[in-house]
Amino acid sequence: MALHPTRRIAFVCVRTVSLLSIALLLMADVSTIQLVCNAMALNDGRFFIGFDYGTSGVRISVAGCGNCVDEKEIDNESIDQPPLIEVYSDSLKWKDEATSANDSNEWMNALHTLLSRVPKDILESTESICMSGTSASCVLVDRNTGKVTRGGKARMYNYDVITSPIDQGQTSLYGEKAIQCLEKFAPPKHTAKARTSSLSKILSWHFEADLNERNEVLAHQADFLLLHASTYGLEDVKEYKITSDWHNCLKLGYDIKNLCWPSWLVNCIEECGLTMSALPSNILSPGAEATYISPIFAEKIGLPRDTKIIAATTDS
Repeated sequence: MALHPTRRIAFVCVRTVSLLSIALLLMADVSTIQLVCNAMALNDGRFFIGFDYGTSGVRISVAGCGNCVDEKEIDNESIDQPPLIEVYSDSLKWKDEATSANDSNEWMNALHTLLSRVPKDILESTESICMSGTSASCVLVDRNTGKVTRGGKARMYNYDVITSPIDQGQTSLYGEKAIQCLEKFAPPKHTAKARTSSLSKILSWHFEADLNERNEVLAHQADFLLLHASTYGLEDVKEYKITSDWHNCLKLGYDIKNLCWPSWLVNCIEECGLTMSALPSNILSPGAEATYISPIFAEKIGLPRDTKIIAATTDS
């Protein structure tokens, strides 16, 4: 599967990893033989795994650090970051773009399938993973169970809250109501005012069926995959909370300058009968450490139990 060369990559970095280098790696087309040679040439046994979820499928890229440098020394600005070498890549196409790309179960299956193909020695030395998705592709999650609601289907990046329901033989009334609210509260030309934005989607969902009564919270594609990897198999989760990032939350109205939910958004949410608890509760910088994979996920895949999950990014 060839992804468009301008598509984004999951930020699988820790402080010792260059984000730009990772991005360039995912855009590259490197032969399997070369990747194997790269893996053998590494002087540092750490690996970083990134996933790029696209409209046609999913790609995985594994990068390794050359020239072992003590992490404490990286804090010194005079020390250059160690070079990254792509050591493995693979991809998986959706069975049917019309039905698979927006299916949260297919997202999880792809994650497990692609990880199962990674050589065991790479998995055992993986330091962090990250999953990035298409902009404004989102689902609703039950805070009690962590399961995707509304049939398990996402409203993808190109879902228009007015025209898409009509195309599916449904009413556009809820989408129109959502846009009216955004016109009233959102600043002129704000990206959240778009009919395909995450904010317009959660408002239209709420007008269709009350999110508060259903105890639902919005999760972008990348957010949901982070939730899945960090809570997989756990039975003692009291409430499933969503961690997101600045980039994914742009179209949800997040203020990336002041790093907060702006007052206009709070007013909009409240007037529409929602609560702020329906939005992601933890917003991180792309590339920041978010949490760890669940022990059960680690055992199933063959990853170290202390594998970090890194906050993601998106394509806009």
